[in-house]
Amino acid sequence: MPVEDPPGLSFRQAKDAFFAALLNRRLSLSARAAGVPSRCHVARTVQTEIGNLISSLEDLEDDLNDIQREIKQAQNSVLQLKSAALMSLQPIGMLPPEIIRKIVVHTVDGPCDHRRILRLSQVSKLWRETVLGISALFTTADWESWPAQLVDTWCLRAGRHLLKIYVGDSLVTRMDCGSRYPYRALLERFSTQVGELEVSCYKTSPAEIFDFQMPSLQTLYIANDDGVCIELQNLPILRVLTLASGGLGIPTPLTSVTHFHYHASLLMPPTHLISQLPCLQHLAITVAYPCGPGGGSERRIVLPSLISLEIQWISPPHASTVQVLLGVYSFPKLQTIVLHNHYNNAEIQTIIRSLVCEPKARNLHCALTSE
Repeated sequence: MPVEDPPGLSFRQAKDAFFAALLNRRLSLSARAAGVPSRCHVARTVQTEIGNLISSLEDLEDDLNDIQREIKQAQNSVLQLKSAALMSLQPIGMLPPEIIRKIVVHTVDGPCDHRRILRLSQVSKLWRETVLGISALFTTADWESWPAQLVDTWCLRAGRHLLKIYVGDSLVTRMDCGSRYPYRALLERFSTQVGELEVSCYKTSPAEIFDFQMPSLQTLYIANDDGVCIELQNLPILRVLTLASGGLGIPTPLTSVTHFHYHASLLMPPTHLISQLPCLQHLAITVAYPCGPGGGSERRIVLPSLISLEIQWISPPHASTVQVLLGVYSFPKLQTIVLHNHYNNAEIQTIIRSLVCEPKARNLHCALTSE
């Protein structure tokens, strides 16, 4: 497309006029300076003339400084326009940031899709700035494999978003290696920003992880061979707790926990553990088959806030096994019970009678799944 007024033509014309005016002003000031008499002949009027000359020179100096600043700004604008013009030659460079953002969000398969996040950030400078500006993509660093510096940078890019951290044997081992691998200090620094924590350790003890203050932690998953202990003061707003294997100690009641998932190939979930969750509303249990109370207590454990119960056995159960489990607890407000596996009608009737024999479940809804 022809350009009628090239940008350089008007600029060069203005530049020539500017330098001509600047030269004339400099010659005028030089002439005035040359006509200044010697000190011995200076009178009051001459002193005034010299003062005016100095003032004019200072004004000229200020004007030149202003011009230099404006020239610098003009140079930056020209560079930006040039960069934009070059980018416009490439189809990908014509996309505005808001479109790039939508492409990234729909392309990336969540914060765990590290490889794709990195690839999209390397398309161009504009794409990098756009990707780095989506802070929600940086909530899940690979603490198990990445060097500490990369983990640090990644988590910082998450901004105010809560972090999801996976702790395995590798990370626990490196945390014990001292200053050479500063993962312990790194985890402690970000502990107040952790919203979801998964601890799966089968060769090492993750006990020290729970010494950190995690005031934002809402979801906790634990699977380890050694027992760990969690304190309410370190996890004040913990809401969802999952125990997949191993022991768990709860010295003081966790009043914030409303969801408890017990998935272990053990017998009965320990009654002393569930009794430390007084505000529990949703309980899901997956075990091999119950043979009796796991806590050694013959008294029923009252779950005053429980409204839903989900039960599944690894081995096909009989109605009597369900009754054993239900006989350990009392559910005054139970509204829904979900029974996995297969039961015949007679077994279902037996289970329902064991629940409605008290006024605790008059409006009980029973859902069955066949697996």
